[in-house]
Amino acid sequence: MFAFRSRSERRKILAGERMRRGTGHALLGAQRFLEPSVEHVFEAQNVEQKPEEDGDGLGDGEAAFRSDLADALGRTPVDLEEVRDRLTAADRAGLDWKLLFAEAVRDEVRQRPYRAPTIPPVGKVAPRH
Repeated sequence: MFAFRSRSERRKILAGERMRRGTGHALLGAQRFLEPSVEHVFEAQNVEQKPEEDGDGLGDGEAAFRSDLADALGRTPVDLEEVRDRLTAADRAGLDWKLLFAEAVRDEVRQRPYRAPTIPPVGKVAPRH
């Protein structure tokens, strides 16, 4: 009834189990490397956010418009409505929105040339009147 196995057979069986366990541990290590840990997710969520500005976030003055437009163009993907809203607000404030847009695009492409194809043409973001 009982099948006695030789010592070498028992070693082969045990070695196979160890190999399977070793592979599982290696995959678990790879998973821990690839997926973020809970601590990392909580740290990322707790990063202090930039406080929202009053009104529609545009501020006053040409420097504020330039900064807001640079932020809008720096996002991936570029939100056309957000850029259009910034340019509309600049136009209402009496600023030259075309020059403002050209300078913001030039600065963005100078800092990150790989972003040039994602910058919308001026016709797609022209302000509403």
